[in-house]
Amino acid sequence: MNFQEGDQVYYKGEDPKIRRDYGKRRLTIAAVDPITTAVACTVDDGRFVVGIHPVDLELAQQASTEQV
Repeated sequence: MNFQEGDQVYYKGEDPKIRRDYGKRRLTIAAVDPITTAVACTVDDGRFVVGIHPVDLELAQQASTEQV
């Protein structure tokens, strides 16, 4: 999947430290490396997570697209 700056995502990869720290938190794509496609994300508390491969991310569901 191709992500763009501003996309909201969740980390679904295998790295235990990233899963522990960020696995249940919504991340915002801050930058995408055009060569490696690795992304840098921000967290709501201002921290950055960098070097995540897109295959380890899942696009967050938007409330407006969910069915009730």
